Amino acid sequence: MRMLIDKSVIKAVAWILAIVILIYGIYRICKSVKYKYNHHILYRDIENIEEVVHKFSIVAIKDSYHDFANKFLLYYDNVWQCWFFFSFHTSEHQNEENIVQRISNKLKIDCKYIKVCYISDRYQPKFSKKDMKNKLYQHSLYQGIISQFPDIMKQEEFEIEGIKYKWWTIDEMESDKDIMDMNSDVVSFVKEKIS
Repeated sequence: MRMLIDKSVIKAVAWILAIVILIYGIYRICKSVKYKYNHHILYRDIENIEEVVHKFSIVAIKDSYHDFANKFLLYYDNVWQCWFFFSFHTSEHQNEENIVQRISNKLKIDCKYIKVCYISDRYQPKFSKKDMKNKLYQHSLYQGIISQFPDIMKQEEFEIEGIKYKWWTIDEMESDKDIMDMNSDVVSFVKEKIS
């Protein structure tokens, strides 16, 4: 008699377990049909990502003419009315020599006194106020090293060919509303990787 009770209890538990598994299976099937994600949707998402990826090389140059360098060189963009790190559209054949040449042209320093070191890449989504939509940026961060600074660049603020330049600490950038509104993602990237 005892053996019969044990078998009937086991049968009941097995049936209950089977019903629970069946209900869970039906629930998962219904959920997968409702949130269908197939190769067509994936392909569309990939195409959309390709349309919004904007590649920029960011160059952070420190005031290494001081014993305790703690400031970065920013330039003033008249269109955006804001201070920015050096940034260049990243070309397919972007290399360090290309970036050195661009910095040389802007600061009027011989290339032999400029070196750049690749630090890191980061994908950063950001709302574009100009285009009024979200964009995905790929920032390649480089540290720029200048071995001989011209005297003009040792001033707190200076101008070369009509472009204003200024040395900023990260704290000063973080306290500037315009910089943080426009470029907080880049400031935090530099702060994390270089300063």
